[in-house]
Amino acid sequence: MKGSLLAIDPGAKTGYAVFYDGKLALTGVFEPGDISKNLGSEFDLVAIENPVIYPHSKANPNSILKLARVVGRYEQYFQACRQRLVEPRDWKGTINGDIMVARILNQMTTPESLVFLKYQGGYKHNAVDAIGLGKWAMRQTWAATL
Repeated sequence: MKGSLLAIDPGAKTGYAVFYDGKLALTGVFEPGDISKNLGSEFDLVAIENPVIYPHSKANPNSILKLARVVGRYEQYFQACRQRLVEPRDWKGTINGDIMVARILNQMTTPESLVFLKYQGGYKHNAVDAIGLGKWAMRQTWAATL
């Protein structure tokens, strides 16, 4: 994939990963209100994890609805960019979150690990999820058209 991709794992502590020409360039975590302070608004593609209320899930539906409003803020902020909303099960299946984080960390290349290690803040698992989402997105046909 050529071009720029921003992957977003939304939440009260939102993880993000920026890729240029298929390479991880920047990752971290921010609060929804701080998005304009941390990132530009021009990317070739923005992939955002889109919350879903799954039947029989332990997740509180009200929390999912609140998260959906956060996603709407990101859609608005990046309205000039091509966007793709991705359901969690589409990119990571039903795997336990801790196991998924471990898999993503284990699959990082040395340069990706160095970029990740530059982020010294908290909620690192959110940044890891954004990296995983971005790497998954780059393998999809809809991202290959950049």
